[in-house]
Amino acid sequence: MSRNVVLVHGIFDTAKVFSTLQKGLEHEGFAVYAPSLSPNDGSASLSLLAAQLKKFIDRSVPERELFSIVGYSMGGLVARYYLQELGGSERATQLITLSSPHHGSLLAHLLNGDGYREMRRGSMFLKRLEARDDVLSSLKITSLRTPFDLMVVPSRSSVWQRAENLSVPVPAHALMTRSKLVEREIVKRLRSDQPCGSAAEESIVKL
Repeated sequence: MSRNVVLVHGIFDTAKVFSTLQKGLEHEGFAVYAPSLSPNDGSASLSLLAAQLKKFIDRSVPERELFSIVGYSMGGLVARYYLQELGGSERATQLITLSSPHHGSLLAHLLNGDGYREMRRGSMFLKRLEARDDVLSSLKITSLRTPFDLMVVPSRSSVWQRAENLSVPVPAHALMTRSKLVEREIVKRLRSDQPCGSAAEESIVKL
């Protein structure tokens, strides 16, 4: 089990969005690293943000030490690109995504910018990630979503065939990083060397 955890924020956010979760993980004994990627407004390609993430990890996480990644919203896709295309899977042991649009979001069609275009349903960026996600076969993967999500539309776009999928009763997309229920499920998986559920099948987490 790795004690290092990298948190990757979503669109319009910075590392501050993880203030509650970071304190909780540090209380559990994890070493937490959380970069603020820029620009965070959807104007830049997610591959550019992934390159920033790689630089941050290379200089921040102790060399040769393993780590897990928690990606929130757009940050889950940034983390996937880093892991699949930039060699991150060689050091990472696990990926946990929170309300990430693995199959895109209809809202992304309403705005322009490289990041938005890549998060549109059926985009070439998402097709490339899907075609190459076998690179992640050695990682333990979990995708958590809330059925009440109004940012990832439809919310089932967060369901990922390669992941253990969890539906959590969190009232809104923006509360995923502050939910104690979500934090509990994250800690449970970070502590375990084995998958906590079956890939692809979605489980409903109860209060």
